[in-house]
Amino acid sequence: MKNQWFEDRKDLLFKNLVHSFIESKIFFDELYHRYQKNHTIPYERMDFWIGSDNKKGPLWMLKDNSHKLFRKTDYKISLSEYLFDWTLGSIFHEGMKLKEDVYQLEVYLPTSESIDTSDDGEKIEKILAEYVKVIDTASKNLEAEMECIHHLFSKAGERLKESLVHYAPNGLLARFILENKKLIDIALGKNSSKKIIASLYPQPESIYLVAGTSCYEGGWFTHAIKYFKRSLAINPHNPEAKQWLKEIEKRA
Repeated sequence: MKNQWFEDRKDLLFKNLVHSFIESKIFFDELYHRYQKNHTIPYERMDFWIGSDNKKGPLWMLKDNSHKLFRKTDYKISLSEYLFDWTLGSIFHEGMKLKEDVYQLEVYLPTSESIDTSDDGEKIEKILAEYVKVIDTASKNLEAEMECIHHLFSKAGERLKESLVHYAPNGLLARFILENKKLIDIALGKNSSKKIIASLYPQPESIYLVAGTSCYEGGWFTHAIKYFKRSLAINPHNPEAKQWLKEIEKRA
């Protein structure tokens, strides 16, 4: 039995998932470049991104929403969708480990500066050296985890681009792509938005028709006119765009 609430909101849920993924990848890429430069990751940033059971962060919610969309559903999903969801789960679990190691390095780094070493400073320094080994292990884990998440995000991005072809009729997604080309290119690589549009809409004017129809159905007539006119600028003979503009004129 189909979940009607889910069916009615599927387009919105998928568009939101794509948006959340783009933002999370950009967030991580900034952390990754910072780490490459100075080998530090602020725990505050990891805590914000991951969150906790009581206050889930963006990555945690991204993972949960992906599972809801692709796992708790009545319809079969594509291999690309399955792998995208699986990879997000792996990113989340690696992120949890990364968060713990960052916390250990930031909060529990041993130092003799705050300890009274007047009685047996040499012995205390020796004991602390053993704890430094634990921290050194956390540092090595940090490097491995950062590289792992970086690799997984790259794979997830590829699987997402493959999955998008199943959602070409999604007007909310079409509008998101058109309105966030720069964001998409930052997250998925130079000219990614252009390549995505070409793969989803072989006829260049089609994405504007899909976006315009979505705006029309939502009552956003000014935006709909803009998209339909953009479609006609590409193909002046497109009858569908002309018909939609006539429909809007009737409502004016």
